[in-house]
Amino acid sequence: GITPQGWMRDWPRERGGRVQTTQLRLPVDLVNRIDCAIVSDEEIFQARDVIERVGERRMSVVTRGPLGATIYHGMRPDEAEGLRPGAKRYKTLEIPGYDVKVKSLTGAGDVFAAAFFMKAAERTSSALEAGRFANVVAALSLREIGVGSVPSRKEINEALKHYE
Repeated sequence: GITPQGWMRDWPRERGGRVQTTQLRLPVDLVNRIDCAIVSDEEIFQARDVIERVGERRMSVVTRGPLGATIYHGMRPDEAEGLRPGAKRYKTLEIPGYDVKVKSLTGAGDVFAAAFFMKAAERTSSALEAGRFANVVAALSLREIGVGSVPSRKEINEALKHYE
């Protein structure tokens, strides 16, 4: 899995050194080896092609802050049957946000990505389960400041019982 934000940054020192966002461009052979890519809704404009291509093969995620996340996941062969050449071969799944009182937004995207990759790596978890798990873990981590804000498994399981 990748979170390619660093690959979408340019630091042109000769023009004043201000960091600028750039289009995500990855070699096709690398894209074909990625199982999951995660970007935010602010970054999708620079990464749409990669997110869609990875989503067709496996899955990709666009995080949307308090609104949750959108998961792009590949179609089964029978679902893709009959599609015209060049048609998108992925579906999207909207995962709603999990409401908490926020103290700090720092690290929410990193916590989401780590939780999503961890849950998605379990053979028995679906994309929906991974997305819901990651949303809850990231949201609960916003309640406090610092590393100690990452919730316990008990807190996560309790929140998942009440998550719609």
